Amino acid sequence: DCTECFQAEVLVFMNRIADFAHVSVHENHGHATMNLGDAFQFAWLLHEGQYGMKGESASEQKAMVADCALRAMLRVILETSCDAFLMRMSAHPELQKRMKGYVASSGFGLHSGWAIQGAIGSESKIDTIYLSSHVKWAERLESATKHYGVLILMSDSHYDLLSPRVQALCRRVDRIKVMDNAAPIDLYTYGGKSGNASDFFTAFPPKTSAKWRASFATALTYFLDGEWEAAQACLEECLAVHKDDGPSKAILRYMADLNHD
Repeated sequence: DCTECFQAEVLVFMNRIADFAHVSVHENHGHATMNLGDAFQFAWLLHEGQYGMKGESASEQKAMVADCALRAMLRVILETSCDAFLMRMSAHPELQKRMKGYVASSGFGLHSGWAIQGAIGSESKIDTIYLSSHVKWAERLESATKHYGVLILMSDSHYDLLSPRVQALCRRVDRIKVMDNAAPIDLYTYGGKSGNASDFFTAFPPKTSAKWRASFATALTYFLDGEWEAAQACLEECLAVHKDDGPSKAILRYMADLNHD
């Protein structure tokens, strides 16, 4: 729809978003690896010896890198959501006619795992490429943000790397089982609040309170334990406070589809 409405100016639109994304990732110690048209792929390296990791400090430095990745994504969301230029383009009459209330937004998937690093391209342009099933998982998570109604979705492998103070800002939204992974995978999004966060996370906290997050955590526990009636009651209480909460709606839809409402 954006391409059809903006025509040649769609490149200006995408480049504006790309500028915010690339600068944010670079300043948070990551790097761009691939442009997939309407999506970007970024990477943060965690291999042995990276950032001088040695002994006990390695886990702390890995937490720093994981925090940087999350911070970079949050910064992109914040900057693109309040950029006057993107607001003007999003207000295009034809685009609003097709998608009423459309605003420029981006979804992000965060995952941690191994990958084979290589180079692809020509003498004029060379891109870094990463090959692994873990790379595909990041793409899956980004796609799943639409299902859960959130802008950031991360796997438990990335969540486990975050520093405790940033983990306190996140909430688990589901546990899924997929064919190509033996163990279930917990999914998390940014959605709690803590007074012990770093300066950035204190300045830009998520909208949910610690009390609300605890209520959602209780609802999710009921859901995962098979106590769906109790889960439904708790989720409806959560939606009474935040009526547009995507994960709450996603779980209620799932239960309703299986006639457990």
